[in-house]
Amino acid sequence: QKAQIPGPENDPVEPRFTFDMVGGLEAQKKEISDLILTPIQMKNYYRTIGIKPERGLLLHGPTGCGKTLLAEAAAGSFKEFGLKFFKIPATDLIS
Repeated sequence: QKAQIPGPENDPVEPRFTFDMVGGLEAQKKEISDLILTPIQMKNYYRTIGIKPERGLLLHGPTGCGKTLLAEAAAGSFKEFGLKFFKIPATDLIS
């Protein structure tokens, strides 16, 4: 059973940042780029070899470590690929 995104308060948010606006974190930005863009750019390759690409990305870590900033920057950087940014509190996911 798939989880439902609760209510209109969790509609996609227009990203305010891009990776260019985030200082440092180069390794993390590259890893996120690879996880998100590779399946989009190599869609036919994935299909041919029968691999289902990931359908989302879950960032975790302590408060204030930059999870939301990285997620929003990724969505802003890859807007042309149709990425959507949903800002959903963890408490909404665990109920």
